[in-house]
Amino acid sequence: MSGIRKPFFVILILLLIVFACDTEPEKTIFGGPQFVFFESEPNVPILENVTTPLTIPLKVSLAQKQNVSVTFEVIGEGAVPDSDYKVISTSPLQITAGLYSTDLNIKILNNEVRQKEKRIIRLKITSVTPEELTAQVTKEVLIEIQDDDCANDVPQASNWIGDLAIRDGSSTTSGKGTAGAGGICGGSIVVDGNFFGNNNPASKMTINLIQKVLGSKTGIANVIRFKLFTGSDRYEYEASGTYTETGQTITLNYTLYDTQDEANNFTGTHIITP
Repeated sequence: MSGIRKPFFVILILLLIVFACDTEPEKTIFGGPQFVFFESEPNVPILENVTTPLTIPLKVSLAQKQNVSVTFEVIGEGAVPDSDYKVISTSPLQITAGLYSTDLNIKILNNEVRQKEKRIIRLKITSVTPEELTAQVTKEVLIEIQDDDCANDVPQASNWIGDLAIRDGSSTTSGKGTAGAGGICGGSIVVDGNFFGNNNPASKMTINLIQKVLGSKTGIANVIRFKLFTGSDRYEYEASGTYTETGQTITLNYTLYDTQDEANNFTGTHIITP
């Protein structure tokens, strides 16, 4: 097995080097040494059925001698207060003198009603006291509520939305799952991760989920054959297997095809869990 895989991984390492050279780090611009900001990505997707409040840290770049007061506003765009979400924290928030942060908490409410419209919660810093401090870097966060109140005949793809572990034999790497083209209730997920170790480029694949019988918590999982790495036509991946919602596990029995030398083809199993 190792003799078959060796050419595959040597070429992949070269691919990784090329990708690394073409990628520039993202630049974050700020104008001064003392400012407040949300320690968060600017866009935050969240499932409607999440049970714990969403916590977004509010920070100051340099601890102050006096309390810092930060006024914020929360605006629902398609999202209704007390029906879709509840703001637990009150404005203004206080960052205590000598400290660097406090938390802003929002509870997502599961109304158990299928809603197809887009629902956004816009969180924005509006003012800071003392006035010599300003809001910079991430001063606004958009939270998108993803509806997972799916019909009984649709697999619960929400089990694999977010951070994932990808196991291949004794090796485990990380990945991230997002809803497929049909949305959270569309019967598919997209997994972006290092399926063949951290020394090889990441891949993004669509996994289709099909119930065995109506309302079943188990079913068939498959990946239609596709080019494994962006920028390379040589390697292709195809898989079929099973999923279980109760165990939150997708099992894919895959075939890796070397389109230039079929002697390098090999099979294996990927196990994907939250």
